[in-house]
Amino acid sequence: MRKTIVAILCTTSLFLCASHRFAGQTYRRHDAIATYYQNDNHLKDLPRRTITGEWGGARADLIKKGVIFTSEYEANVAANPVGGAARGFSYTGSLGMDLKLDLEKLMHMYGWEFYTDFVWRRGTNLSAEKIGNQFPVQQVYGGQTFQLNRLQFRYSGADERIRVKFGRLNAGNNFLQSDWYYFFMSNAFCGNPIAVFFNDPGFTAYPHATWGVVADVFPFESIRVQGGVYNGNSSLQQSKYHGFNFTFNTLEGVQYIGQVTYQLNQKTSSDLYSGNYSIGAFLFDKGIQGFNGDSEGKNTGWYVLVDQTIYQPDPNNAGIGITPFGAVLFAPKNTNTFPFFFTTGIVYNGAFTGNEQDALSFGIAYGKYSKELNAKSALEGEEEQNFELVYELNYKLQVSEWSFVQPDLQYIVKPKGKSTIPNALVLGLQFALTF
Repeated sequence: MRKTIVAILCTTSLFLCASHRFAGQTYRRHDAIATYYQNDNHLKDLPRRTITGEWGGARADLIKKGVIFTSEYEANVAANPVGGAARGFSYTGSLGMDLKLDLEKLMHMYGWEFYTDFVWRRGTNLSAEKIGNQFPVQQVYGGQTFQLNRLQFRYSGADERIRVKFGRLNAGNNFLQSDWYYFFMSNAFCGNPIAVFFNDPGFTAYPHATWGVVADVFPFESIRVQGGVYNGNSSLQQSKYHGFNFTFNTLEGVQYIGQVTYQLNQKTSSDLYSGNYSIGAFLFDKGIQGFNGDSEGKNTGWYVLVDQTIYQPDPNNAGIGITPFGAVLFAPKNTNTFPFFFTTGIVYNGAFTGNEQDALSFGIAYGKYSKELNAKSALEGEEEQNFELVYELNYKLQVSEWSFVQPDLQYIVKPKGKSTIPNALVLGLQFALTF
Protein backbone atom coordinates (compact mmCIF):
# COMPACT_ATOMS: atom_id res chain seq x y z
CA MET A 1 0.00 0.00 0.00
CA ARG A 2 2.77 2.45 0.92
CA LYS A 3 4.58 1.72 -2.37
CA THR A 4 1.37 2.51 -4.25
CA ILE A 5 0.96 5.83 -2.41
CA VAL A 6 4.56 6.81 -3.15
CA ALA A 7 4.17 5.92 -6.84
CA ILE A 8 1.08 8.13 -7.10
CA LEU A 9 2.91 11.04 -5.45
CA CYS A 10 5.93 10.71 -7.73
CA THR A 11 3.72 10.68 -10.83
CA THR A 12 1.75 13.69 -9.62
CA SER A 13 4.89 15.73 -8.96
CA LEU A 14 5.70 15.69 -12.68
CA PHE A 15 2.70 17.90 -13.33
CA LEU A 16 2.78 20.27 -10.37
CA CYS A 17 5.13 22.39 -8.80
CA ALA A 18 7.50 24.15 -0.77
CA SER A 19 5.48 25.19 1.87
CA HIS A 20 5.98 27.67 4.70
CA ARG A 21 7.61 24.82 6.59
CA PHE A 22 10.31 24.53 3.91
CA ALA A 23 11.30 28.14 4.57
CA GLY A 24 10.58 28.33 8.29
CA GLN A 25 12.63 25.28 9.23
CA THR A 26 15.58 25.98 6.94
CA TYR A 27 18.33 25.82 9.55
CA ARG A 28 16.93 22.79 11.31
CA ARG A 29 16.69 20.94 7.98
CA HIS A 30 20.19 21.89 6.94
CA ASP A 31 21.68 20.87 10.29
CA ALA A 32 19.93 17.50 10.11
CA ILE A 33 21.04 16.74 6.55
CA ALA A 34 24.61 17.85 7.30
CA THR A 35 24.74 15.54 10.32
CA TYR A 36 23.37 12.68 8.22
CA TYR A 37 25.83 12.99 5.35
CA GLN A 38 28.84 13.64 7.54
CA ASN A 39 28.37 10.13 8.92
CA ASP A 40 30.77 8.09 6.79
CA ASN A 41 28.58 5.00 7.17
CA HIS A 42 25.38 6.69 6.03
CA LEU A 43 25.25 4.79 2.72
CA LYS A 44 24.83 1.43 4.40
CA ASP A 45 23.56 2.14 7.90
CA LEU A 46 20.79 4.69 7.41
CA PRO A 47 17.71 4.81 5.15
CA ARG A 48 17.69 7.06 2.13
CA ARG A 49 16.66 10.58 3.15
CA THR A 50 15.87 11.95 -0.32
CA ILE A 51 14.45 10.70 -3.61
CA THR A 52 17.57 11.62 -5.56
CA GLY A 53 19.84 9.79 -3.14
CA GLU A 54 23.57 10.31 -2.78
CA TRP A 55 24.47 11.63 -6.25
CA GLY A 56 27.17 8.99 -6.49
CA GLY A 57 28.79 10.27 -3.30
CA ALA A 58 28.94 13.88 -4.55
CA ARG A 59 26.26 15.05 -2.14
CA ALA A 60 28.24 14.06 0.95
CA ASP A 61 31.43 15.56 -0.49
CA LEU A 62 29.72 18.90 -1.16
CA ILE A 63 28.17 19.05 2.30
CA LYS A 64 31.52 18.37 3.97
CA LYS A 65 32.94 21.27 1.95
CA GLY A 66 30.12 23.58 3.04
CA VAL A 67 27.63 23.37 0.16
CA ILE A 68 24.09 22.19 0.98
CA PHE A 69 21.29 21.90 -1.57
CA THR A 70 17.78 20.81 -0.58
CA SER A 71 14.49 20.68 -2.43
CA GLU A 72 10.93 19.80 -1.50
CA TYR A 73 7.66 19.60 -3.35
CA GLU A 74 4.41 20.00 -1.45
CA ALA A 75 0.82 19.93 -2.69
CA ASN A 76 -2.67 20.54 -1.30
CA VAL A 77 -5.74 18.86 -2.77
CA ALA A 78 -9.08 20.11 -1.46
CA ALA A 79 -12.81 19.95 -2.18
CA ASN A 80 -15.91 21.37 -0.47
CA PRO A 81 -18.77 18.86 -0.93
CA VAL A 82 -20.92 20.84 1.54
CA GLY A 83 -21.40 24.59 1.88
CA GLY A 84 -19.57 27.59 0.50
CA ALA A 85 -20.69 29.86 -2.31
CA ALA A 86 -20.32 26.93 -4.72
CA ARG A 87 -19.05 23.34 -4.71
CA GLY A 88 -15.64 22.68 -6.15
CA PHE A 89 -12.26 20.98 -6.25
CA SER A 90 -8.79 22.52 -6.24
CA TYR A 91 -5.22 21.36 -6.60
CA THR A 92 -2.22 23.55 -5.87
CA GLY A 93 1.44 22.77 -5.38
CA SER A 94 4.78 24.32 -4.58
CA LEU A 95 8.33 23.30 -5.45
CA GLY A 96 10.99 24.86 -3.22
CA MET A 97 14.75 24.74 -3.85
CA ASP A 98 17.48 26.25 -1.71
CA LEU A 99 21.26 26.54 -1.50
CA LYS A 100 23.42 27.29 1.53
CA LEU A 101 27.13 28.10 1.33
CA ASP A 102 29.15 27.81 4.53
CA LEU A 103 31.57 30.69 3.96
CA GLU A 104 33.65 29.61 6.93
CA LYS A 105 34.54 26.35 5.17
CA LEU A 106 34.67 27.80 1.66
CA MET A 107 36.40 31.16 2.26
CA HIS A 108 37.56 31.07 5.90
CA MET A 109 35.00 33.75 6.86
CA TYR A 110 34.35 32.70 10.47
CA GLY A 111 30.66 32.61 11.39
CA TRP A 112 29.38 33.62 7.93
CA GLU A 113 27.10 31.87 5.46
CA PHE A 114 25.21 32.73 2.28
CA TYR A 115 21.72 31.46 1.54
CA THR A 116 19.23 31.69 -1.32
CA ASP A 117 16.04 29.89 -2.30
CA PHE A 118 13.63 29.72 -5.21
CA VAL A 119 10.01 28.62 -5.47
CA TRP A 120 7.72 27.54 -8.29
CA ARG A 121 3.97 27.45 -7.59
CA ARG A 122 1.04 26.33 -9.70
CA GLY A 123 -2.62 25.63 -9.04
CA THR A 124 -5.89 27.24 -7.98
CA ASN A 125 -7.37 28.61 -4.75
CA LEU A 126 -10.49 26.78 -3.55
CA SER A 127 -11.29 29.49 -1.01
CA ALA A 128 -11.30 32.31 -3.55
CA GLU A 129 -12.91 30.45 -6.43
CA LYS A 130 -15.57 28.34 -4.70
CA ILE A 131 -15.99 28.70 -0.95
CA GLY A 132 -15.70 32.48 -0.64
CA ASN A 133 -14.06 32.43 2.81
CA GLN A 134 -11.31 34.73 4.13
CA PHE A 135 -8.66 32.27 5.37
CA PRO A 136 -7.41 30.06 2.49
CA VAL A 137 -7.88 26.34 3.09
CA GLN A 138 -4.66 25.53 1.14
CA GLN A 139 -1.47 26.86 2.68
CA VAL A 140 0.74 26.39 -0.40
CA TYR A 141 -1.33 28.78 -2.53
CA GLY A 142 0.12 32.25 -3.19
CA GLY A 143 2.61 33.71 -5.65
CA GLN A 144 1.65 31.32 -8.45
CA THR A 145 4.79 31.66 -10.55
CA PHE A 146 8.51 30.99 -10.47
CA GLN A 147 10.33 33.46 -8.26
CA LEU A 148 13.37 34.19 -6.17
CA ASN A 149 12.57 34.29 -2.47
CA ARG A 150 15.41 34.88 0.00
CA LEU A 151 18.89 36.14 -0.87
CA GLN A 152 20.74 36.71 2.38
CA PHE A 153 23.92 36.63 4.43
CA ARG A 154 23.95 35.36 8.01
CA TYR A 155 26.52 35.90 10.73
CA SER A 156 26.68 33.92 13.97
CA GLY A 157 29.02 34.88 16.77
CA ALA A 158 29.66 34.65 20.50
CA ASP A 159 28.89 30.91 20.50
CA GLU A 160 25.59 31.44 18.67
CA ARG A 161 24.41 34.02 21.22
CA ILE A 162 24.34 36.68 18.48
CA ARG A 163 22.93 36.10 15.00
CA VAL A 164 22.40 38.70 12.28
CA LYS A 165 20.76 38.24 8.88
CA PHE A 166 20.51 40.81 6.11
CA GLY A 167 19.44 40.84 2.47
CA ARG A 168 16.16 39.67 0.98
CA LEU A 169 14.26 38.22 3.95
CA ASN A 170 10.84 36.88 5.02
CA ALA A 171 9.55 38.44 8.24
CA GLY A 172 7.39 35.37 8.75
CA ASN A 173 10.43 33.11 9.15
CA ASN A 174 11.63 35.05 12.19
CA PHE A 175 8.53 36.46 13.89
CA LEU A 176 5.04 35.26 14.74
CA GLN A 177 5.87 31.65 13.91
CA SER A 178 6.16 28.27 15.57
CA ASP A 179 7.12 24.79 14.38
CA TRP A 180 3.70 23.57 15.50
CA TYR A 181 1.91 25.73 12.92
CA TYR A 182 3.45 23.69 10.10
CA PHE A 183 1.31 20.65 10.93
CA PHE A 184 -1.76 22.33 9.42
CA MET A 185 -3.05 22.72 5.87
CA SER A 186 -5.23 25.79 6.44
CA ASN A 187 -3.44 29.07 5.94
CA ALA A 188 -5.20 30.31 9.07
CA PHE A 189 -2.51 28.39 10.98
CA CYS A 190 0.35 27.36 8.72
CA GLY A 191 3.36 29.61 8.65
CA ASN A 192 1.97 32.48 10.71
CA PRO A 193 -1.41 33.44 12.23
CA ILE A 194 -2.95 34.77 9.05
CA ALA A 195 -4.54 37.95 10.44
CA VAL A 196 -1.17 39.70 10.35
CA PHE A 197 -1.21 39.68 6.54
CA PHE A 198 -4.63 41.36 6.32
CA ASN A 199 -3.68 43.90 8.98
CA ASP A 200 -0.07 44.66 8.08
CA PRO A 201 0.93 44.90 4.38
CA GLY A 202 4.59 45.27 5.37
CA PHE A 203 4.76 41.78 6.93
CA THR A 204 6.22 39.34 4.38
CA ALA A 205 6.28 35.55 4.28
CA TYR A 206 7.39 32.77 1.95
CA PRO A 207 7.48 32.99 -1.03
CA HIS A 208 7.63 36.82 -0.94
CA ALA A 209 10.77 38.48 0.42
CA THR A 210 11.89 42.07 0.83
CA TRP A 211 15.04 43.92 1.90
CA GLY A 212 15.61 43.73 5.61
CA VAL A 213 17.88 43.06 8.55
CA VAL A 214 17.15 40.89 11.61
CA ALA A 215 19.17 40.47 14.81
CA ASP A 216 18.77 37.64 17.34
CA VAL A 217 20.43 37.99 20.73
CA PHE A 218 20.48 35.53 23.64
CA PRO A 219 21.32 37.68 26.71
CA PHE A 220 20.55 34.63 28.87
CA GLU A 221 20.49 30.97 27.97
CA SER A 222 16.69 30.75 27.82
CA ILE A 223 15.86 34.31 26.68
CA ARG A 224 15.78 35.22 22.99
CA VAL A 225 15.42 38.86 21.91
CA GLN A 226 14.71 39.63 18.23
CA GLY A 227 14.43 42.83 16.26
CA GLY A 228 13.82 43.40 12.56
CA VAL A 229 13.50 46.22 10.04
CA TYR A 230 12.05 45.59 6.57
CA ASN A 231 11.22 47.52 3.43
CA GLY A 232 7.42 47.71 3.54
CA ASN A 233 6.83 48.36 -0.17
CA SER A 234 4.52 45.45 -0.98
CA SER A 235 4.35 46.44 -4.66
CA LEU A 236 7.89 45.09 -5.09
CA GLN A 237 6.52 41.60 -4.39
CA GLN A 238 4.21 41.51 -7.40
CA SER A 239 4.44 38.27 -9.37
CA LYS A 240 5.48 40.07 -12.54
CA TYR A 241 8.88 40.79 -10.96
CA HIS A 242 9.50 37.12 -10.05
CA GLY A 243 11.35 38.28 -6.93
CA PHE A 244 13.96 40.24 -8.89
CA ASN A 245 12.86 43.81 -8.18
CA PHE A 246 15.84 44.84 -6.05
CA THR A 247 15.05 48.53 -5.67
CA PHE A 248 15.03 50.06 -2.17
CA ASN A 249 11.96 52.23 -2.75
CA THR A 250 10.34 52.75 0.66
CA LEU A 251 7.51 55.06 -0.34
CA GLU A 252 5.12 52.41 0.97
CA GLY A 253 6.64 52.55 4.44
CA VAL A 254 9.06 50.68 6.69
CA GLN A 255 8.17 47.67 8.83
CA TYR A 256 9.58 47.44 12.39
CA ILE A 257 9.03 44.38 14.56
CA GLY A 258 10.35 43.05 17.83
CA GLN A 259 9.82 39.88 19.86
CA VAL A 260 11.01 38.45 23.18
CA THR A 261 10.80 34.69 23.83
CA TYR A 262 11.34 32.59 26.93
CA GLN A 263 12.55 29.19 25.72
CA LEU A 264 11.88 26.54 28.34
CA ASN A 265 13.95 23.33 28.50
CA GLN A 266 15.58 23.78 25.09
CA LYS A 267 19.21 23.76 26.13
CA THR A 268 19.14 20.42 27.91
CA SER A 269 20.40 17.16 26.45
CA SER A 270 16.91 15.67 26.15
CA ASP A 271 14.77 18.77 25.53
CA LEU A 272 11.95 17.16 27.52
CA TYR A 273 8.80 19.23 28.09
CA SER A 274 10.11 22.15 26.06
CA GLY A 275 8.04 25.30 25.52
CA ASN A 276 8.10 28.79 24.05
CA TYR A 277 6.46 31.91 25.50
CA SER A 278 6.66 34.97 23.26
CA ILE A 279 5.39 38.52 23.18
CA GLY A 280 5.93 40.83 20.24
CA ALA A 281 4.82 44.03 18.54
CA PHE A 282 5.07 45.59 15.10
CA LEU A 283 4.84 49.08 13.64
CA PHE A 284 4.27 49.98 10.00
CA ASP A 285 5.14 53.65 9.61
CA LYS A 286 3.22 54.47 6.45
CA GLY A 287 0.44 57.02 6.88
CA ILE A 288 -2.91 55.42 6.11
CA GLN A 289 -6.57 56.37 6.19
CA GLY A 290 -8.70 54.67 8.84
CA PHE A 291 -12.04 53.03 8.15
CA ASN A 292 -13.79 56.04 9.70
CA GLY A 293 -11.99 58.43 7.35
CA ASP A 294 -9.45 59.72 9.87
CA SER A 295 -5.80 59.89 8.79
CA GLU A 296 -3.45 57.70 10.80
CA GLY A 297 0.33 58.20 10.78
CA LYS A 298 1.12 54.53 11.39
CA ASN A 299 -0.33 51.12 12.00
CA THR A 300 0.54 48.95 14.98
CA GLY A 301 -0.24 45.61 16.55
CA TRP A 302 0.98 43.23 19.20
CA TYR A 303 0.74 39.52 19.91
CA VAL A 304 1.34 36.67 22.33
CA LEU A 305 2.47 33.17 21.30
CA VAL A 306 2.61 30.09 23.54
CA ASP A 307 3.43 26.42 23.04
CA GLN A 308 4.23 23.89 25.76
CA THR A 309 4.75 20.14 25.60
CA ILE A 310 2.67 18.53 28.35
CA TYR A 311 3.11 14.79 27.75
CA GLN A 312 6.14 12.71 26.74
CA PRO A 313 5.88 8.97 27.42
CA ASP A 314 9.50 8.13 26.67
CA PRO A 315 12.20 10.14 28.54
CA ASN A 316 14.70 8.98 25.92
CA ASN A 317 12.70 10.37 22.99
CA ALA A 318 11.65 14.01 23.29
CA GLY A 319 10.16 13.87 19.79
CA ILE A 320 7.08 11.89 20.91
CA GLY A 321 4.47 13.74 22.93
CA ILE A 322 1.53 16.11 23.10
CA THR A 323 1.94 19.87 22.67
CA PRO A 324 -0.84 22.48 22.90
CA PHE A 325 -0.24 25.91 21.37
CA GLY A 326 -1.97 29.27 21.10
CA ALA A 327 -1.57 32.67 19.48
CA VAL A 328 -3.49 35.91 20.10
CA LEU A 329 -3.17 39.04 17.95
CA PHE A 330 -4.46 42.53 18.80
CA ALA A 331 -4.57 45.63 16.60
CA PRO A 332 -6.40 49.00 16.42
CA LYS A 333 -9.91 48.54 15.02
CA ASN A 334 -9.84 51.68 12.87
CA THR A 335 -6.97 50.50 10.67
CA ASN A 336 -7.05 46.70 10.84
CA THR A 337 -9.46 44.19 9.34
CA PHE A 338 -8.99 41.85 12.30
CA PRO A 339 -8.43 43.78 15.54
CA PHE A 340 -8.76 40.46 17.38
CA PHE A 341 -7.59 37.08 16.11
CA PHE A 342 -6.56 33.86 17.80
CA THR A 343 -5.52 30.33 16.97
CA THR A 344 -5.21 27.41 19.33
CA GLY A 345 -4.59 23.73 18.85
CA ILE A 346 -2.84 20.58 19.90
CA VAL A 347 -0.35 18.27 18.15
CA TYR A 348 0.35 14.67 19.16
CA ASN A 349 3.63 13.48 17.65
CA GLY A 350 3.94 9.70 17.47
CA ALA A 351 0.20 9.12 17.77
CA PHE A 352 -0.83 5.54 16.84
CA THR A 353 2.57 4.57 15.36
CA GLY A 354 5.23 5.72 17.81
CA ASN A 355 7.05 7.41 14.90
CA GLU A 356 7.85 10.97 15.98
CA GLN A 357 7.40 12.21 12.41
CA ASP A 358 3.75 11.12 12.40
CA ALA A 359 1.28 13.50 14.05
CA LEU A 360 -2.38 13.90 14.90
CA SER A 361 -3.35 17.59 14.96
CA PHE A 362 -6.43 19.63 15.78
CA GLY A 363 -6.73 23.42 15.59
CA ILE A 364 -9.20 26.30 15.89
CA ALA A 365 -8.78 29.74 14.32
CA TYR A 366 -11.05 32.73 14.92
CA GLY A 367 -10.95 36.17 13.36
CA LYS A 368 -13.27 39.00 14.47
CA TYR A 369 -13.90 41.69 11.85
CA SER A 370 -13.47 45.34 12.80
CA LYS A 371 -16.55 47.27 13.94
CA GLU A 372 -15.17 50.34 12.17
CA LEU A 373 -14.89 48.34 8.95
CA ASN A 374 -18.49 47.21 9.32
CA ALA A 375 -19.64 50.79 9.93
CA LYS A 376 -17.96 51.77 6.67
CA SER A 377 -19.55 48.79 4.87
CA ALA A 378 -23.00 49.78 6.16
CA LEU A 379 -22.61 53.30 4.81
CA GLU A 380 -21.61 51.86 1.43
CA GLY A 381 -24.57 49.49 1.37
CA GLU A 382 -22.45 46.36 1.73
CA GLU A 383 -23.11 43.34 3.93
CA GLU A 384 -21.48 43.53 7.34
CA GLN A 385 -18.99 40.87 8.44
CA ASN A 386 -19.04 39.27 11.88
CA PHE A 387 -16.34 36.60 12.28
CA GLU A 388 -14.82 33.64 10.49
CA LEU A 389 -14.14 30.45 12.46
CA VAL A 390 -12.07 27.48 11.23
CA TYR A 391 -11.79 23.97 12.69
CA GLU A 392 -9.12 21.64 11.33
CA LEU A 393 -8.34 17.99 12.06
CA ASN A 394 -5.62 16.04 10.24
CA TYR A 395 -3.19 13.16 10.50
CA LYS A 396 0.34 13.27 9.07
CA LEU A 397 1.77 9.88 8.09
CA GLN A 398 5.47 9.71 7.25
CA VAL A 399 5.42 7.21 4.37
CA SER A 400 9.21 7.21 4.07
CA GLU A 401 12.11 9.43 5.07
CA TRP A 402 11.45 11.46 1.91
CA SER A 403 7.64 11.62 1.74
CA PHE A 404 4.51 12.08 3.83
CA VAL A 405 0.76 12.14 3.27
CA GLN A 406 -1.71 14.06 5.44
CA PRO A 407 -5.50 13.59 5.14
CA ASP A 408 -7.21 16.77 6.28
CA LEU A 409 -10.68 17.84 7.41
CA GLN A 410 -11.77 21.48 7.82
CA TYR A 411 -15.05 23.09 8.79
CA ILE A 412 -15.55 26.81 8.16
CA VAL A 413 -18.19 28.74 10.10
CA LYS A 414 -19.50 32.02 8.63
CA PRO A 415 -17.19 32.20 5.59
CA LYS A 416 -15.87 35.76 5.27
CA GLY A 417 -18.03 36.65 8.27
CA LYS A 418 -21.19 36.64 6.15
CA SER A 419 -24.49 34.93 6.89
CA THR A 420 -25.21 34.69 3.15
CA ILE A 421 -22.47 32.08 2.56
CA PRO A 422 -23.29 28.62 4.01
CA ASN A 423 -20.85 26.99 6.41
CA ALA A 424 -18.41 24.82 4.46
CA LEU A 425 -16.98 21.34 4.96
CA VAL A 426 -13.59 20.84 3.30
CA LEU A 427 -11.98 17.47 2.58
CA GLY A 428 -8.29 17.76 1.84
CA LEU A 429 -5.00 15.95 1.36
CA GLN A 430 -1.54 17.40 1.84
CA PHE A 431 1.59 15.57 0.75
CA ALA A 432 5.28 16.26 0.22
CA LEU A 433 8.38 14.82 -1.44
CA THR A 434 11.98 15.61 -0.52
CA PHE A 435 14.59 15.60 -3.26
